[in-house]
Order: sequence, then structure tokens, then C-alpha cells
Amino acid sequence: MSPSARLDEKVSEVRGHLGRMTARAIGVWFAVGVSLVLVIAWILAESNLWSQGSRVPAFLDVLILLGFTGSWLTISLSVTPLLMSPWQWSWSGQLDSAQVS
Repeated sequence: MSPSARLDEKVSEVRGHLGRMTARAIGVWFAVGVSLVLVIAWILAESNLWSQGSRVPAFLDVLILLGFTGSWLTISLSVTPLLMSPWQWSWSGQLDSAQVS
């Protein structure tokens, strides 16, 4: 295996690892957001601010959906392009001796 192939393999492994870790972090933040919405719902129900037939449950559901959409957009629009650098798109897989030294 050539040094350039090993380097390409290591760079791919690092990018994959960073992508998985970022997705996990965003998933944890989404779970925290859902938990926060559930705590808010519990507080509203206990303080009698949540009456039957009110729009509060729908509003809380919209908050959860917005959180999910924001998490998905963060991964797809900002994290994925950062993990695929222009170097990866333009690199042909061959290194010149001038590039190595």
C-alpha cells in the first residue's frame, strides 16, 4: 500500500469519525430540547395554565418539530460540507514529490 493511499484512508477515517461524533452531539442536543419541552409541559399542566382545548399542546409539538428540523438542517447544510473539503473534491489520488517535501 502506497503512502498516499494510507494517507487517504486515514483522512477518510477521521472525517467519518468527526461526522459520527457531530451527529451524536446534535442528537443529544435535540434530546435535551425535547426534554425541556416536556418539562415546560409538566410545569404548564401543574400551574393550571394548560386548559382542555387550548393550543398549548400544539405549540409544544411545533417546538419539537422545529427542533428536529433545525437539527437535520444543521447536519445536512453545515456539517456535511465541512467534512468534505475542496481538497477531497479536487485530489486525484496522486501526490507529486514537490507536494510531499
